[in-house]
Amino acid sequence: AISVQLWIEKALDNHSQGGVAQSDVQTYYDTIQTLRICKWLEQRGYEQRNCATILRLQMLPTILLHAGPIEIKIVHRSRGGITGSRIAGAPGRIPVEETMMSRAHFWRTLGGTTIDAKLTMSSYIDNLFNIGDSPSNA
Repeated sequence: AISVQLWIEKALDNHSQGGVAQSDVQTYYDTIQTLRICKWLEQRGYEQRNCATILRLQMLPTILLHAGPIEIKIVHRSRGGITGSRIAGAPGRIPVEETMMSRAHFWRTLGGTTIDAKLTMSSYIDNLFNIGDSPSNA
């Protein structure tokens, strides 16, 4: 997200020429399919034992929900990532980065121009920031 701040500064110095668009993936960690992410990692050479570790850390903990006097135990989950922890961020980055890479060819045509390169996107967890030379390109 720091690149976005720098881009805003550049756009303001350039008579407000430039734009940034931001989006947030709704209910992101609730719908992550951890097994699918692990299979994706394995296809790209990630060791199976590390994938098994990811699955164990995400799927095996028992979740207790408390609502007043009621306690609900959730076990044997097969979908959704644990949120509010550092472990949630690592597998959650994979779909975000894969989307960014697969769409990079398109976003490069709209990105913000600098002396050295085109800036196109930045992300923070499941928040995506598009950068452009104008608001319509962002």
